[in-house]
Formats: sequence, C-alpha cells, structure tokens
Amino acid sequence: MQLVIWGLGTNGKNIIDTLGNKNIVAIIESNIDKIAEGYYDEIPIIGFETYLEKYKDYYIVVTPMKYQEIENKLKDYNIERYFIQNRSAIRLSALFELRNKDFVEIYNLRKCKEYYIGGINLFSVLLYEYLMKLGYRVWFYQKNNEKSLLLEILIRDEIIKNVCEQIKSENSIFFQTDNHVCVDSDDITIISSDMLNRNFYTGWSADLKRFKNCHKGERVFIVATGPSLQMSDLDILYKYQEKTISMNFIFHAFEKTKWKPDYYVASDGNMIREFEKIEELRKNFMGIHKFMSDNYLNFWKNDLDETYHCFRQIQDSEQVRFSEDFSEKVFSGYTVTYACIQLAVYMGFKEIYLIGCDFNFSKKFDSPNDHFYHVIEKNYTFDYEFVGKSYEKAKEYTKMQNIKIYNATRGGKLEIFERINFDSLFE
Repeated sequence: MQLVIWGLGTNGKNIIDTLGNKNIVAIIESNIDKIAEGYYDEIPIIGFETYLEKYKDYYIVVTPMKYQEIENKLKDYNIERYFIQNRSAIRLSALFELRNKDFVEIYNLRKCKEYYIGGINLFSVLLYEYLMKLGYRVWFYQKNNEKSLLLEILIRDEIIKNVCEQIKSENSIFFQTDNHVCVDSDDITIISSDMLNRNFYTGWSADLKRFKNCHKGERVFIVATGPSLQMSDLDILYKYQEKTISMNFIFHAFEKTKWKPDYYVASDGNMIREFEKIEELRKNFMGIHKFMSDNYLNFWKNDLDETYHCFRQIQDSEQVRFSEDFSEKVFSGYTVTYACIQLAVYMGFKEIYLIGCDFNFSKKFDSPNDHFYHVIEKNYTFDYEFVGKSYEKAKEYTKMQNIKIYNATRGGKLEIFERINFDSLFE
C-alpha cells in the first residue's frame, strides 16, 4: 500500500523510517522552507495544492499530534482516503514491530485457522496485508451497527476484501486494534491493542525499573537550556556535587564548566537523530545515564552500552497527564523538561529545583536568544498553553505526593512553580 505522509515532523519521519521510502510517494508540508528543500529521503515534499493535482488517489497518513485542523481541511475538500495516526489506539512502535520483526513468531500465529481484525487504522490495514501475503485466512470483523466509512472506502478500492459480522470458527486470533470493538467469546485468543503496544517495551521497561526510588528523599536540579542559564551556577552545582538532570543541547556548556549532569534526557525525535549523527556529541556523554524516548526507533538498532535507556513517550494533544510509572510510559507535555520532572519523581527525589527554565521562547524558536548557547533551532514550535497545562499537572501531582517543585531560574516568565533564590540554596 503506497501512501502520502502529511507532516515532516518527528512522527512523519518515524513513519517513513518504519514503512520505507519505497512505500511513500510524497510528503505534504505547509512549511514553505521544508517544501523548498525539495526531497526528504528521495521522497518529494509538496504543498497541498500539488497533492490535489497529482496524488489525490493515494491514502494520506496524518502524522502531527494536533491533527484536527488538517482533518477539517480534508473534509472541506471531500477527501475521504486518510488515516489519523495520532488517533489510533495502536502506537507507532507496534507498527514498527509489524514491519521489522517476525510478527508471526512473536505472537505464535501459525497455530490458528483464521485471523480476525477489529478496528480501522493504518496498523490494522497493514496487518491485514501482511497476513494475506503469508497466505492466511484473514477477516475484518465489524458488527452490523458499527459501520465504518473508511472501511467501506477500503473495500471499494479493493484493498480490503474479506469482512464479516461474526467469528466463523474456533482456534482463531482476534486482533483488537482500537478501544471500541470487543468480542464475546471464550473460543478465540484476543490480542488487544494494549498487548500490541506493550510487547515492544518489555525489555526496556524492565531496565528502567532499577531507577525506581534510587534517590529517595534527595534533592535534584533540573538544568534546562534557557538564556538565563549561567556557567557560574553550573560550577556551584559541581562544587557541591548536587544531583542533576539535564537535556538536549546542554553539551554546549561543557567547554565552559567542569560540571556535567548525572542524567541526560532527550524526548524529541529530531534531537535524538542529532545525537546519533554527531559522534563528538555522544563522546561528551560517555558514562552518563542517557534516557531517550522511542520517538526515533531506528536509534535503538545501534550497538549501545548499558548507559542508554529507552522510555515509551505518549504524545497526547488533547489530555494532560502525569506518569505514575516512568518505566511504563512518560507523557510528552510538549517539552523535554516535563519528561525530566517525571523521571525525577520516579527516582524518588523529594525536592526538585528548575534552573534555566525561562518559559520565554520565541514561538518558532527562530531567535538566537531562545537558549544560552545562542543557536537558532529551525522548524520547532513551542505551545505555551499546553506546556503551561503540563506544568500545572506536574504541580498538582507532586503536591499529592508531598514532593516540592521550585523554580530557581534567574528571571524568566515561569510563575507556575514557587520561586526560590538559587544562591540561597547553598548558604
């Protein structure tokens, strides 16, 4: 199945990595600078008008977390052939597993007579294609009162051919790929969306559990990279051997101070791609525990040592949540600082101090004054409203756990957390 990807952000690039560029015919972008680049991984980058002219017969995969405006635009143009990746109950890691591992062996599928799939999304359609190519009998299960317009279109296009309203035989597997379909039967094995999502993370989750309460009752400084960050403050943290967690491009400080963080966090897929690409960057973090999200799954194919730890990041643009178990899932919050706070809570720290957390970016990160290292980061946006809600959720959750978060940043505009003078912490 050849597709058009909408959006060349982290999620879009991950879809391309997973499916391969041979299966992607074009990438729709609204960013003029990206369109001007012409190609990504040999795939043409186009505007929406070009899609209407040349690619309208292809199905679109909408990849941005905030997809509502895009979906409304597709509806305005009567475009029905599309998947909303962020709305699917099946996360990208399960799709990665389907395309890059022996899915038959993982789930012991050869023992079954027939396979049934419930729920219409990109994963379920590719799963159907995968099993059909292996010669199995595969059906899309749809109750009579749960008709799907997208399924009807897939049938009309002859992408899906087998549909049923009841399970026909025993000794079968039912893949429940959304949160709505359920089957009342003791005669079949049900592989739920939760099982599909969790299977990929079993080893990584076990690895993360050793950090549970490893700093119980201690204090920690989360070092962000805002323009207020001073090298003299890092020298103080080094002098007093304070526990620290930092992030992203903090390595720009290393030539100016002896300090280095105890823990490093990267949650954005583009940041992890940079980390993979620059050998000198990786050398700067030798011996430091590095926590990186699954937002760039190809990174974890590399030969990595025991200081690298993968966490499952949940990107949810509609609901703000705080993780009660970092080893199972971490909520995006639209900022890596939020992941750092969740890690600090998981490690058992009772006092969390933020420094360099100015909350004062230019909206598109297009100013050299956005960070202490004065480098423009193109193609990023900062959602103040959602990040603010995330910080409020962190404040609410930590208060219930008797954990204090203080803002020790010099200046800035973050007023959600109680302010405290950085210098007073070392008197």
